[in-house]
Amino acid sequence: MSLIKLIEHFAHIEELPIEIDEIRGAILDLGIQDGIKIAGRSADPAKVWGAFYQYTTHAAVYAQPDFHTLIVYNEKLPIPWQRVVCCKELVHIFDRAEERTSSVEAVAALTAKLLGPMSSDDFGYDDIMALKDKTALYECLPLLFPQAAREKARLAIEEGRHTIKSISESASLPVPFVDLILSDAWPSLIASFLTD
Repeated sequence: MSLIKLIEHFAHIEELPIEIDEIRGAILDLGIQDGIKIAGRSADPAKVWGAFYQYTTHAAVYAQPDFHTLIVYNEKLPIPWQRVVCCKELVHIFDRAEERTSSVEAVAALTAKLLGPMSSDDFGYDDIMALKDKTALYECLPLLFPQAAREKARLAIEEGRHTIKSISESASLPVPFVDLILSDAWPSLIASFLTD
């Protein structure tokens, strides 16, 4: 199942927040991973927000491999940001092989690109990987704030019953993301990110 199908799985949900474990469980139900572990660690938020690592195990010598993902998030981030980081890393499960870093050198180059200044003069693989990582940040938002919840929230704002800030608190998401999701531009913007 693709990321789009996973988003469609949650699209009808109106009540927020969507729990990270719900998203994790839906991915496991797809059968594309045998295990997903999410763990918090303390780190400098200026250096790392989260990490994604995939590996295989074998129950026996000639057994089929089991596919696992480990997601680590920074416990020093505010809870809304921890949720976004975890969901963004879950979205990376759907990355194609060519969109993944698979060596120590590639991870180091990606980290340098993400932590360093972005420049329009930089071209190449590292730049593409950094762009993919940033794109995943936006691709995860429809999982945390589904279409039905968006429609309900926009109506509540229109009728004066809620504000962006109060909806952000209910959704347990950072205000800038909720503001973007509830904007008129969001449907066409997110559609441009999500392609099969």
